[in-house]
Amino acid sequence: MKLSAENAHGHFSLSDDFCCGLFSVSERLRRTLPEGGKDFRPVPGLIRARVPVLPDTPSDFYFNETSVLTYQGGGRRIELSEADCVFIEDPIELFSLHSQMAEEDRLFMDEEEFLHVLPEGVVLRGGRKDLLIHKTARIAGPVSVSTEEGPVVIDARASVKPFSVLEGPLYIGPDSIIESARIRASYIGEACRMGGEVEESIFHPFSNKHHEGFIGHSVIGRWVNLGALTTGSDLKNNYSPVHFPDAQGERKATPLLKLGALIGDHVKTGIGTLLNTGSRISLGSLIAGGGMAPTWLPPFSWHVDGRTRLYEIRSFIHTEKIVMGRRHKEMSEDYEEQMRAVFNASKGFHQKGEGR
Repeated sequence: MKLSAENAHGHFSLSDDFCCGLFSVSERLRRTLPEGGKDFRPVPGLIRARVPVLPDTPSDFYFNETSVLTYQGGGRRIELSEADCVFIEDPIELFSLHSQMAEEDRLFMDEEEFLHVLPEGVVLRGGRKDLLIHKTARIAGPVSVSTEEGPVVIDARASVKPFSVLEGPLYIGPDSIIESARIRASYIGEACRMGGEVEESIFHPFSNKHHEGFIGHSVIGRWVNLGALTTGSDLKNNYSPVHFPDAQGERKATPLLKLGALIGDHVKTGIGTLLNTGSRISLGSLIAGGGMAPTWLPPFSWHVDGRTRLYEIRSFIHTEKIVMGRRHKEMSEDYEEQMRAVFNASKGFHQKGEGR
């Protein structure tokens, strides 16, 4: 399935501003494209493009016979090589790109607003130059930080509580709270609340994993809440490659030995939820009742006590407006209309009784 707004980018998110490394796609293009990316428009799935010189005419940039970027609406065809372009076909690929993108993104970090002195209570392993702590961030030691495998960036107004263990490459976004967590090689977006253990995972902005539990080799959307002790497996007992569902629920082989879950926007899990290796939980879904969740749920699934039905859209919208209001955000009419359109398009899954 080609990523598009119509299919919510593989039933993952209404936004194609995906995150990994040290930036979102929009921020990366703003920092790396000529003239701050003005008049450039990425195709959903583009993660990075190198365009050293501003085109002198409207242009289409192609990678593997696919248009991935336009300038001034498109026109003259320009080919991008593998070295020039990073492009994904499924959001689950983001976690595996994180380390590469963090290394590249480090070159574009503006260090003026970051501390030059190591805060009291921070025990650092690795190079000091790769630890960037914003002047407004709050660090309550003791905190263990390692930059041996990559940079660690703690952005504006982020709060790191005592006994946290942070290992790079790691980005912690503005206003996020790290609640005595153990986090390695991950991206934690703006205004996230993190506890427990996280490894090689992407958390998009405004998502919570505030309590104990493990999430590894996973990609989490926006406005997700993982209840206490929600835990995901990212390795099969027989150490064989993981099969992963596509957006339609068909499980396909991957070469990956470690692969956790893709969890779409606005998903909520109840306490004690268990996620199997290679799970895809589509946007707008709710899981409650504890125990092992299905490895695939279609959009707007209400999965409670082992049974799946269609989430009632009025109840969903009502709840999400409350959730967003708690972070001083308002659901726009356009956003609500897009969400309702995805809901209407997903009814067919539930009529077939799918969710497995």
